[in-house]
Amino acid sequence: MVTETEYRTSIDGFVSCMRNAGYAVTDPVLSPIDGLTLLYDLHPSGDPDAWNKKVDECDSGFVSQIEPAYVESREQVMAPVLRSATATCLTDGGIRLSGSEHNVKDFVDAAEGAGDKVMRCISTAMKRLFPDYPGFLKVRW
Repeated sequence: MVTETEYRTSIDGFVSCMRNAGYAVTDPVLSPIDGLTLLYDLHPSGDPDAWNKKVDECDSGFVSQIEPAYVESREQVMAPVLRSATATCLTDGGIRLSGSEHNVKDFVDAAEGAGDKVMRCISTAMKRLFPDYPGFLKVRW
């Protein structure tokens, strides 16, 4: 099992790898979507092929195996304010909820697999409630 320290170290390694190559990466912040994932924005610049190659290199060297193992082995819990906004959006869209949803999987299950609706509600709520957070969202369920 991957520890929180190992996960944070892997993300720090990825960020350093990209920054050392001259690419801008925002400081990681904890995701309100699952309370586990560290989110950051990458800012592509220069030659797209070189940038993509560096992203792949840094990802495979630091994050690709560690992040999913860390996040998927723990209980994901959405921040209460985001959970409430997501529930309201889904209910307004005709999805019946039990009121006991705590994470993305719970919402997808309640929406009977309509993951696209859940993702729209989450991303809309994220932009409104957390406007300064990275725009690239990692969502697992």
